[in-house]
Amino acid sequence: MRILRTLCLALTALLISLPSAAKPLQPDPNWTIQKLDNGFQYRLYSVDESSDRVQLYLWVKSGSADETAEQKGGAHLLEHMAFNGTKHFPGHKIEQLFKEAGLGFGQDINAYTNFKETVYTLNIPDNNPELMNDVLLYLSDVAQNIELDETEVAKEIGVVKGEYYTRLSYEQIKENAYMDKMSAGTEYILNNIGGLPAQLDTLNANKLQDYYRAWYRPDNMELLVVGKIDKPQISQAIAKQFNRLHGQAKTKNRPAEPQFSHATQTFSSVEVKQNGVSLNFILPPVSVATEADTKINNKIEFTHLLIMNRLNRAHELSGTPFASINSYVGLPMWVGNNRVYSLEVEYRLSQDQAAIDWLGAEIAKINQFGFTQAEFDQLKQLYSLHIANYDQTYDNLTSSNIINNYLGALKAEQVPVDKKTTLLLYNDFLEQLTLAEVNQFAQQTLVNPQIYQVAPEMGEESPLNAGVLKSHQQLESWVTAALKQSVQPYAAGVLVAQQTDDTLATATGKLLSQQSYKELGIEQLNFDNGLSVLLQPDSTKKGMVYFQFSAPGGITSLDAKYRSAANMLIDTQINSGLGKQSAQQVQQALASHLTTVNPFINNSAQGFDGSMPTAQLDFALTLLKRGFVSDKIDPAAFKQVKEGIFNNVKNYLNSNQGQVDIRYFNALYGKNPYEGPLSLKQIEQVTTADLLYVKQQLFGSANGFKLTLVGDFEIDEAKALISQHLATLPKGTQHQASPQTLWATKNKTEINENRNDNDRADIVFQFVYQGVEPSEKQIYATDLISRIISEQLMATVREDLSLAYSPYAGCDPASDNINYSYCRIAFVTAPQDADKAKQAVEKILTQLYQTGADNKALSLHKNALETAMLDTFKDPQSRAWFIHRDFVSGYQVGEVLDPKAIVASIDKPYIDGLIKQMLQNAGQLTLVNLPK
Repeated sequence: MRILRTLCLALTALLISLPSAAKPLQPDPNWTIQKLDNGFQYRLYSVDESSDRVQLYLWVKSGSADETAEQKGGAHLLEHMAFNGTKHFPGHKIEQLFKEAGLGFGQDINAYTNFKETVYTLNIPDNNPELMNDVLLYLSDVAQNIELDETEVAKEIGVVKGEYYTRLSYEQIKENAYMDKMSAGTEYILNNIGGLPAQLDTLNANKLQDYYRAWYRPDNMELLVVGKIDKPQISQAIAKQFNRLHGQAKTKNRPAEPQFSHATQTFSSVEVKQNGVSLNFILPPVSVATEADTKINNKIEFTHLLIMNRLNRAHELSGTPFASINSYVGLPMWVGNNRVYSLEVEYRLSQDQAAIDWLGAEIAKINQFGFTQAEFDQLKQLYSLHIANYDQTYDNLTSSNIINNYLGALKAEQVPVDKKTTLLLYNDFLEQLTLAEVNQFAQQTLVNPQIYQVAPEMGEESPLNAGVLKSHQQLESWVTAALKQSVQPYAAGVLVAQQTDDTLATATGKLLSQQSYKELGIEQLNFDNGLSVLLQPDSTKKGMVYFQFSAPGGITSLDAKYRSAANMLIDTQINSGLGKQSAQQVQQALASHLTTVNPFINNSAQGFDGSMPTAQLDFALTLLKRGFVSDKIDPAAFKQVKEGIFNNVKNYLNSNQGQVDIRYFNALYGKNPYEGPLSLKQIEQVTTADLLYVKQQLFGSANGFKLTLVGDFEIDEAKALISQHLATLPKGTQHQASPQTLWATKNKTEINENRNDNDRADIVFQFVYQGVEPSEKQIYATDLISRIISEQLMATVREDLSLAYSPYAGCDPASDNINYSYCRIAFVTAPQDADKAKQAVEKILTQLYQTGADNKALSLHKNALETAMLDTFKDPQSRAWFIHRDFVSGYQVGEVLDPKAIVASIDKPYIDGLIKQMLQNAGQLTLVNLPK
């Protein structure tokens, strides 16, 4: 399914952000662009769309690359200070203002800094003019009136240092490590954005002020506003607030940017989960401003999709010998307009040379023989389908989509154009594109690769570290030989298989009963095979339908000895294909119908979810039925999935984090066989027969399955298709939640470890609670408890003590499917601050147990939760998930859609009672993991 999502996302992004033209491109006329006398520019876009939100982005065109040596970390620290007080919004008044409007800090008001810019993002309802005026005043304050009190700056340095400790693991992700390696020796490495602790310690209010006055000037900033707005009215309000800005930014003298290097790179870390090697091919630098630019850019994307399809089909034809094949068009460095084709093979230990030989052979086939006409025609057809669907894609864009696409284009110095021009230019591109042109481009590009090998890193003494990474000389020798192999072209017809479907019965199921919930626009259908259906037509997103299809049960309804088999089943079946179709053929069929169907199995449920255009409802339900009844297990796919899971678990158990987690899960769940890491012995013993048994137990019957369909469809048509495809599934035994009571601790335990791979302290408070009655009210109350704890953590651990950047608190609601649930508090801090941070959390919890929830805070959180849920329900895809969750849980149909009534029913005594059950009297593990 990863390939399908990559394909669809690439095409959608291409259509939205990379239009082409035969002449210099004319900017999208839907944007109104104005400049004030002081040089401040703003851009307005009016759109009436489903989210009912207005986005306001203040774009400061300076970042860490504009800092002096004495200001390192200052751009990011200044961004933080914008939320700690401005002239008209002292202290945390802006945060309080958003809370009172039912909005959330982090979600509705946020900011980010990178090398070349700082962007402040605000998201507000479109029907609140008073809040709009306040937000514009606040953003004008950010532009030149941030208060830089020395005491507050010193405190915020602690918070930013906490962010540094949080970020340490990000640097160990292979993609980030690669970009840092390619940028080595320059100022453009990840840590330079936020600064190192030693650099942050040297900052003060004066240094921030110097940076602030140099770059936060009207000629170096822009304001973007998108949503349901009155442009003249907003223009007047912007002029009123931003005309007062003054001064000019300094001339930029940024450090030289890194140049692409073909030098081989290797990397190993605990964040790498799979051995892999990638060959990276540099692409022509492109800016999108002219016909020539956009033709090259479009050709790069089109050729990449051909390469991706070829590699995945070739891997399938070779018996899927490796863990996975990945391909993307990516940035090799954090800055610049260089891009690469990155072609990667992930493999098992000791397969490195075989992986390089295989990938080299496939590249050699493309270079010597090119792509086939059938491959080319198939991809052109898929492009044509996406273009035909572009009206719908464009009309369904939200204000958030629009502003982010547009700002991304501006940053990349692209010229966004309107919908009409986009369609005309893409049709021209497809009409003019030839196979010979694509083959020539591929053969010119797929030469002289840069090599990048990665591997997991085990504990210091683990023998699994030995010989994993090869020398640069060895890798280069292997790649050179692999690309020079003598190869033969593929036989005609094997690369693009026919889209043949299995013949399915055309009978219809019997409808037993039907009920209407007119106030909700929902119809419920109950069929004689035990299938129940909810239908809610909604044209909010034109031409799209979203579905959830699942039943209670999941892994805990099976004997625990089948846990590993259940974890293998989905991936094995995805890689086995359906009936006569291979996995690649199924993916091609899904892509050609613009449809997603995603199977899943978790501890308490099994099923599918996905989406499709309205016109593809018949296809989607047909494929859903085929996936439901399929018992196809390809031996090669099973072997690959089994070996992959075995190696991943083995590496995990040999890692420091794995050893910590074993103690963690043992303390919380003892010998509960459904929690904690999988058993290597159990994985080894899984057979094809075990997978087929799991499939039969979880998907052998439709009885107890529920389908929720929300979107732009006609009820009668949907009813007929469901009756034909899903109501004819076998009835069998009814699926239900596991009746067994699983063990979870009721004790309070502490674990102190010294196995942290990063130079930081990881602190976790995990609570396991039982005996809470599941209900819609409890679900909402659980969210409120999470918000209450989060707010106190932010106020104390972050703001008062400056010990952590983003402490997390969250609770899962009680469920009928499993007899326990949990709450979790987690954050990272400096190793020397671990005890102080732990004691701060304990003090917060003690106070909460003694006094319960603060009434005023509870009222604000209730208002915010109600607002958030009402916003969420505007999106049909999200609404489908919530309606379906309650449908499967047996709650009143559509009950979740009335947050006002549910939230109003929650009072302090109820919340305090849940705090006692879910936290104070719950089982608890406190974990502190310090550096090794």
